[in-house]
Amino acid sequence: EGVYLLDLSKGELKQRLRIAPDGRTLVGADMKQGGDKLFAITFEGKKKAGNRTVPERLRLVSGKPEADLSIEYREVEFGLEFHGDPFSFPCPVGTEVRYLTCEEETGE
Repeated sequence: EGVYLLDLSKGELKQRLRIAPDGRTLVGADMKQGGDKLFAITFEGKKKAGNRTVPERLRLVSGKPEADLSIEYREVEFGLEFHGDPFSFPCPVGTEVRYLTCEEETGE
């Protein structure tokens, strides 16, 4: 692959890091326990952000539960001061809001 491989293990837990030829840029990692894949993550491309470089795309594939998630950065800015709650999204005007509770296992 043209990368350095660093294998780490502790008991049945095994991790493999894939490092670019520069010896300091992580391009991917995966982790297994026994024979089961826990996750694999890859970093692709390069995006300049000021005097720093970040991956342009990130892909995470998990084993159990099976999931495949990809993130692509369009804009990157370091040192941005953010005010407010980043996970607070106002509902669109006219939305009916209902709060649902979890049901007991009996269905009640």
